[in-house]
Amino acid sequence: HALSCDAADCLSLGMRDKDRDFPSVCVARRDSGIESPEDLRGKTVATGASDSPQGYLIPMLWLREMSVEPGEVVSFDIDLGKHGDTAIGEIKALEALVKGDVEAAVLSEMMYEFALNGDFPEICKDELKKLVDVVPGPSPYVFDHCQFDALAPSHPACPDPTGWKAKAFSEAIFNMDMANPVHCKVMKLEGINNCWMPHREEGYEVTRRALAASTTRPQVPLTNRGGKFPPGSRSFSSWNNGSMWRSRFQARQGLRNFSTTTRENAKGRKVGVIGGGVAGLQAIRALRAKGFDVTLFEKSPDIGGVWRENYYNFGVQVPKQLFEFLDFPNPSPVGH
Repeated sequence: HALSCDAADCLSLGMRDKDRDFPSVCVARRDSGIESPEDLRGKTVATGASDSPQGYLIPMLWLREMSVEPGEVVSFDIDLGKHGDTAIGEIKALEALVKGDVEAAVLSEMMYEFALNGDFPEICKDELKKLVDVVPGPSPYVFDHCQFDALAPSHPACPDPTGWKAKAFSEAIFNMDMANPVHCKVMKLEGINNCWMPHREEGYEVTRRALAASTTRPQVPLTNRGGKFPPGSRSFSSWNNGSMWRSRFQARQGLRNFSTTTRENAKGRKVGVIGGGVAGLQAIRALRAKGFDVTLFEKSPDIGGVWRENYYNFGVQVPKQLFEFLDFPNPSPVGH
């Protein structure tokens, strides 16, 4: 939401009640001697992806504003660009903490509770409870972290210049009622506790503050501490990660125009598509339709990306027809 508002005029349509005041936690090994946030000075701290509000940006802002600088921050940059949505980096940070590779970690309270319940096979819940605890004292700032946004009708690229679609969408979700059995099923699939809520800009102020703090500091070299941590992790000599991920967002602004390539000048030209997820598959289909010779590069044994294997308790709450090509429909009665 914060990035969208920086780039364009946005209209906020609503959000889940559970996404207000979303908390992160700072946890540490019991044998680390860390008894307060101040004790993190000079320690090695693991985080989620460096573009994750809950797993990196806001906890790092919290430490910075307390003038607490860790000796080293190990950022598990898995699924960069998703802003911490899959939270796999947070799981890896907690896994490194249990193994003793780091002394502390920051992650969402939700993911920590999942781990305590034994929901992640890579983390033994009994070992976690024995070796790790929440650091006493102040906790990282809470924030609002997820909502529906649309381009404002005043924006020249808005496909809904009258605003009727946005209004109809908001009316639909705000008219949903947990007491209605039909509504209740959908609301529970969405993770709603009681009801949909209107957005509130004040819930994003801490995120904006974290963005401003992270993009005004210089970049520092990235290493992997001699291969101690798995692929996807990066070790920073301090919390400064510069504007790496924000620059990627800004670079994408130049990719909004539709391609004017014709079949004639595409013939014989080869294109590589990296990643066979939903976006990659759409890119392949569009490029082949233009006449390009396309090769897919996918590290997994199968296609589908995060729609094939996603974060804990992930589910799709929309009709399968929204995730199929007209000429290659999902099988009935169940689509995969």
